[in-house]
Amino acid sequence: MNIKTVKKENLTMKVWDLGGQQKFREYWGEQASHSDVIIFVVDSYDIGLFLSIHLLFVIFTKFIDRIPEAARELKAICEDSRTNGIPLLIVANKVDLQPHASEQTLVNSLELQQIAAKRDWMIVSCSALLKKNIEGIIDFLQKHKK
Repeated sequence: MNIKTVKKENLTMKVWDLGGQQKFREYWGEQASHSDVIIFVVDSYDIGLFLSIHLLFVIFTKFIDRIPEAARELKAICEDSRTNGIPLLIVANKVDLQPHASEQTLVNSLELQQIAAKRDWMIVSCSALLKKNIEGIIDFLQKHKK
């Protein structure tokens, strides 16, 4: 496990980086319950429908290999009573590559209308490599910082 402090503009985040193996998933709800925002980072470059998914709780990270598994895990986090009301940010990374999943594809594949209905949520498309639309992520985090 790695814990880092990340500063961007006037926002300071404590980031928990946990491995993505099955054995760590039982700790997600507990970690997320202490977070201001849950960030779910999706590799939107569509080769075989999302080769990798990253789960980040502001303040913690995870890889999942297939979208159905990612949808199940995200649903479990959203249904965990310890995470009630915690805002959810879906970050669709690698939009600089073609083809990539659209925001509507993510909404449908992750069943966001159903599983995130009782919390504030948003999708931000970005390219971490090109630092494209990072401000959209910062804006969401600023809006929800406590």
